[in-house]
Amino acid sequence: MITLRKLASLADGTRRRKLPHLLRDIEEALVSGRSVDRVFLRGLLRLVSGDEAWPESLRQAADAAADAVVMDESELPRQLNSLRHGMLDALGVDWADWDRRSPMDDLSDRSGIEELSPVRVLLDGVRSHFNVGSIMRTAWAFGFERLWIRPETASPEHRRARRSAMGAAECLAWDVSPPEGPPRDVSGPLFALELGGTDIGNFPFPREGTVVLGSEEWGVSPSLMRRARADGGVVSIPLRGGKASLNVGVAFGILARYWTDAL
Repeated sequence: MITLRKLASLADGTRRRKLPHLLRDIEEALVSGRSVDRVFLRGLLRLVSGDEAWPESLRQAADAAADAVVMDESELPRQLNSLRHGMLDALGVDWADWDRRSPMDDLSDRSGIEELSPVRVLLDGVRSHFNVGSIMRTAWAFGFERLWIRPETASPEHRRARRSAMGAAECLAWDVSPPEGPPRDVSGPLFALELGGTDIGNFPFPREGTVVLGSEEWGVSPSLMRRARADGGVVSIPLRGGKASLNVGVAFGILARYWTDAL
């Protein structure tokens, strides 16, 4: 790790951009129970509080965090998190969901994972890598067995998909499906999440099967809609506001809760 002396010698702009990254590393170490150099951390926080280029509120927050290093350690990770995001805002740097990791996301420990359910999701032309990763994260969180993707879907191996999957890309099994969807010998019916179907509150979810999610622009392809209508049906989420549709990842999250509750 860089020393405090080296950090102080950096050009002002370089040092200010580096500080949030250092705070993130320390925050993650605290959350995971790893040891932290308290002297280094206090010195780093004093660099923030002593830099008049930062807003006064951030300088005060850095002082409070420096005191918490020795006085109230239980609040320290949250204080560092708040300070870090305040600094990113001051620098004009956008942050995304993958810029943080919940302490619950220890994917190396599978002791709390229940048996996977025989439910699957097929992505039919979902183009956004972020959406693919988000869907993988939700599918793994709800215990889905597998993800299928049609060839035109964004790859789960892309770095953006892996980032938004938050580790689920390494856990959830996935395959590229044939053009017509999952093989016919895959257990359970195939049904579609699309507009104009049965209200999700009344839909007869199968005990096992595959749900199709369509592309962000065109929805589920006609060939898969025909197969779904002849097989498991079409389910819809009723909307009462000013928008006629939801983000595909958000819609899948709603469906995943309804479906797994029905199992």
